[in-house]
Amino acid sequence: MSGLSRLHVAPRRGWRYPLCLFGVFTLIALTMVAGSAQTISIADIKLRDNLIADQANLLNAYRCLFDVDTELVAGGCEDNAPVGPKVEPAGFEAQPTHEDLALRDELICEQENLLNRYRREFNVDTEVVQEGVECETLVSVVVSPTPAPTSTPTPTLTPTPPPVPTPVPTPTLNPRLTNIKIPIPRIFVVPVAPVSTPVATAAPDRDTDTERPVTPVQPVVSIAANAERVTEGGNVRLTLTAAPAPSASLSVTVAISASGDFGQGSRTITRTIPVAGTVSFTLSTVDDSVDERNGSITATVNAGSGYSISTTDNTVTVVVADDDDPPTPVTPVPPVNPVVTATPAPNPTATATPPPDTGTPPSEQPVVSIEARNDIVSVTEGQDVWLTLTADPAPSAPLSVTVAISAQGDFGWSSRTFTQTIPVEGTVSFPLSTSDDSVDEPDGSITATVNAGSGYSISTTDNTVTVVVADDDDPPTPVTPVPLVQPVVSIAASAERVTEGQDVWLTLTADPAPSAPLSVTVAISAQGDFGWSSRTFTQTIPVEGTVSFPLSTSDDSVDEPDGSITATVNAESGYSRSTTARTVTVVVADDDPTPEASLVAKSGSVAEGEDVGFTIRLSPAPPSDEKVLVYMQWQVTNCEGRIASGGTHDDSVDVDHTGSADSYLFSNDDETTNGDCTVTATLEPTYPDQYDFMPYTVNASQKPATVTVTDPTP
Repeated sequence: MSGLSRLHVAPRRGWRYPLCLFGVFTLIALTMVAGSAQTISIADIKLRDNLIADQANLLNAYRCLFDVDTELVAGGCEDNAPVGPKVEPAGFEAQPTHEDLALRDELICEQENLLNRYRREFNVDTEVVQEGVECETLVSVVVSPTPAPTSTPTPTLTPTPPPVPTPVPTPTLNPRLTNIKIPIPRIFVVPVAPVSTPVATAAPDRDTDTERPVTPVQPVVSIAANAERVTEGGNVRLTLTAAPAPSASLSVTVAISASGDFGQGSRTITRTIPVAGTVSFTLSTVDDSVDERNGSITATVNAGSGYSISTTDNTVTVVVADDDDPPTPVTPVPPVNPVVTATPAPNPTATATPPPDTGTPPSEQPVVSIEARNDIVSVTEGQDVWLTLTADPAPSAPLSVTVAISAQGDFGWSSRTFTQTIPVEGTVSFPLSTSDDSVDEPDGSITATVNAGSGYSISTTDNTVTVVVADDDDPPTPVTPVPLVQPVVSIAASAERVTEGQDVWLTLTADPAPSAPLSVTVAISAQGDFGWSSRTFTQTIPVEGTVSFPLSTSDDSVDEPDGSITATVNAESGYSRSTTARTVTVVVADDDPTPEASLVAKSGSVAEGEDVGFTIRLSPAPPSDEKVLVYMQWQVTNCEGRIASGGTHDDSVDVDHTGSADSYLFSNDDETTNGDCTVTATLEPTYPDQYDFMPYTVNASQKPATVTVTDPTP
């Protein structure tokens, strides 16, 4: 009799990913007549030892799959499955006793109770959970009794007939169980030979435990990055993972914070984790030509409905490294009309107020300094004054620092004090916005000074910084100015279409040509994955009136829809925009072939109890970092009792860079003569709304593949 039954059923067509699959495991019904007139056989012991080993292997499979009690798995876990050898039945050759039997029955019951606990905790295989099972109710398999004694017999227990098993509906298995071959015990019902001696019926007296209500387990959401460091202009690839995978799509909120000027700002975004349990997304950075400090992007999982947050992997930070050479030193321009503040003479009788006691000796506290970012000494009214606070060494926890601002001139700032927090990276930058008016006035300035506070000391050399705010308004003049003719700026492309990997050449034209070099702002928007994301930059049109520049695209090996790059002239002072040629779009064509799928049966026929297998091949194979999700359909005919689910079922198979993958349907030897049956597999086309997987086509000459499941039972 076969001790193994395996099931593989595909998800409904409406899902993009395979749904969870659950194993159906049957509880062995064991009965026993206990009495001094009976003997215990080695077969009774071995039957229990086999079941104990099977249940131990199933427990280890649950532990690895759900990452619980994994320290109990010999050899550990890898890819959610045990990697060590299976638990084998213990050998037994001595004369067995009732005590040997009772110990095994108690262990079997304890294993089943622990299995039921896992099933409830992780909401898997719950249809086989029996409520209120107590270990003393599980009894042993019966053997033929010895002849009744001639003397007055001792009353013995009357065997209780085993309960009639309730048919269990066939569920679908979790895809992570597909590669775990778990022994499934069959139902053994051993008839008891009639007892000719008088018997007395004993009814067990026990309390019935009330099972606690099952609480659904919320997925735990974590976040990770594909790298700890990228260079400006590169992409930061983030991945959200829900464990266990959600039963329905799960919306997760992620908070993004950025340090540095690389095209990313602080904001909150929402991503949806599908039932496969993971989703990835990209944050692009901008490659400019300004030498600046390295920055960073930090992503943190926010609390939300339907999930909890990982206590160890709830945030990730990626350093964004600057790749520009430092500028040539510029002699600072002193502020115009600086305000001189008289410093009062020290009062010899005044008592100095000691700094607050933070528990950290001053010699070990971070030293805080302040400077203008990129050493900028002057800005024009309307621009931001960017300041940077630095703690050396970096603090072990976020550090609150008080900054005093004093302003000279009418540019939207007055004297005030506020607090900035230096993160554990040791530096933070922040802007002070100035207002642009139309009044001609003297240049002003903004001065920022680090104030004393708790947990830090102040730099003796870099504790204050002043930035000039230059007025940009012309002084009034009695002479009526001669109106200037502003150039009209247009933009054009050298081609309407390029192939991925080629440059998109754009040309800016000013008509008439400007009398001095003219700075023009161009906004870029991109569609598709060709190395470009939305950004804005500035190009200078020389006095000749025209300038051309390239936008480079990247050539990958992924088949994907064509994309495009659109460039638009932004409105700025000093020029007007063409009404007909202020924007241009260039198609970026994909040059990668679409993989073609084919299907063959691994064998034309198999005996019932063997695997029905098919191989899916892709030509060409996908790249090493991509997968193709290929859809197929099973047609099971006349296989009731040997393949748990007949009729038509959908399935899906991941094909990686090897170019092929196998899919199996598991059959069962029912030891009944019922003739041969067939399993037919057919490839289906890719779904139009599929995402995160490459598309494919089905070979035009592909036909359904059929495997015959033969019945060897005479």
